[in-house]
Amino acid sequence: MKAWCTGVLLLTLAGLSGCMGPLGRGRQMASGKASLEDAASALQTQVQSFEPTQINGMCKLGYRDEEGKWRKLPSFNMKLWLEPPYNLCLQSTAVSGPEGKIFLGANQEEFWLSIKPEINTYWYGRWDDVPDVTTLELNPRVVLESLGMIEFAPHETWRLENQKGLDVLTCTDTVSARVIKRLFVTTKSYQLAKIIYYNDLGDPAVVVDLERYRVLDGRNPVPTGIRVTRYGGGHPEGRVTFNLTQGVLRQFTDKTRARMFQPVTPTGYDQVIHVTRFGSILE
Repeated sequence: MKAWCTGVLLLTLAGLSGCMGPLGRGRQMASGKASLEDAASALQTQVQSFEPTQINGMCKLGYRDEEGKWRKLPSFNMKLWLEPPYNLCLQSTAVSGPEGKIFLGANQEEFWLSIKPEINTYWYGRWDDVPDVTTLELNPRVVLESLGMIEFAPHETWRLENQKGLDVLTCTDTVSARVIKRLFVTTKSYQLAKIIYYNDLGDPAVVVDLERYRVLDGRNPVPTGIRVTRYGGGHPEGRVTFNLTQGVLRQFTDKTRARMFQPVTPTGYDQVIHVTRFGSILE
């Protein structure tokens, strides 16, 4: 499986249409939030009410090989542990045997990712040194935000636009004014439907589609269908799809936090890469 590339996606959002009531009257579509503060508050309330959870499910990988052909790996089991809003651990077995492992994790300061099948590489870095989530094959922040863990950082400027059935929140870098990402939130349930992350050229590089919300455990519904696609040259270069099936509330102790939400010393990898804002450093 080759490394996925960033690139260009031409995207058109279709407006959501209303439906007719039993008496033939058009049902009024839910209005969007009146202000950015209201929209941010609604999203943050969901984060604050989310409880520590273990989630099980299945995962699928697809990628474009060096000959340009789209390849798919068989579905495999995955487990995800989330302690909002920062702590994340994801483990999966992509192929049989000890070498077929994918590990992904994050805490408030750091992140890490390892892929054993074929790539056999370990990436790691610090959040304050890597502002762009498109620099990894699958960035832990993308997974966190897909589950609703949205942050509004001081270095970011946000703008709200009301569309038919959607609130669109656009995040730009305060200094450079570069568009970082857009959140598409359904006004009826105020749940994320899509996230688009942009590269340095302003082109969509990573697109996350979210669907089939339901309560796996705890109080908040989560998207049980998550599709993360990376684009290059106007075509998908890599895709990971999560199908979440079961959840259970968890309470994490300091001992389990140290085991699950801290990076480990990487051993047995062909490459160890330190990701920084100045580029990736091969160690």
